[in-house]
Amino acid sequence: FITDIRTSYEKDPLFSKIKKNIGQFKNFSIEEDMIYTKNRVGKLVICVPRAVKSKRKLTERILSEVHTLLGHLGTHRTSEYVRTLYWW
Repeated sequence: FITDIRTSYEKDPLFSKIKKNIGQFKNFSIEEDMIYTKNRVGKLVICVPRAVKSKRKLTERILSEVHTLLGHLGTHRTSEYVRTLYWW
């Protein structure tokens, strides 16, 4: 899954610009070919490009996995948890 995120940055209009000109984007950083930004509480989170891999959007895959992991706690809690790890 992480490989899918890394390889999708190049095709994403925003993230491809960030990768090429990271110095111009103060709110982002790159570590091990992954783009990060800080969430609203200041924690680094992985930036997820709007891409389709294996016939599903990366964001849909994340939401599905987190929903299952949290035991179907509902939309609000799932969304809050996702924001602690990812940004899109």
